[in-house]
Amino acid sequence: MYRKEERRSLQDRLPGAYRRWPWLAGVAAGLWILVVYYLLRLVYSFIQGNRRTALFSLLWSAICFILWNTLHNWARRQRSD
Repeated sequence: MYRKEERRSLQDRLPGAYRRWPWLAGVAAGLWILVVYYLLRLVYSFIQGNRRTALFSLLWSAICFILWNTLHNWARRQRSD
């Protein structure tokens, strides 16, 4: 468990919007987990020969990555007042 001072120094490193709205960091982490999941599903489907599922997995992975990238870049530009 982090001590209070260490936790505060870690929170100071977070982008502005993540400090203001902590749940936003959870949403960003969830999107990143979906990117990894769909990439793994892509590889698994491709190995099994199910190219249609592999294509849709690639599409969903790209969509989740674009959403994560947009959210994260917006959060980084926000000020933490």
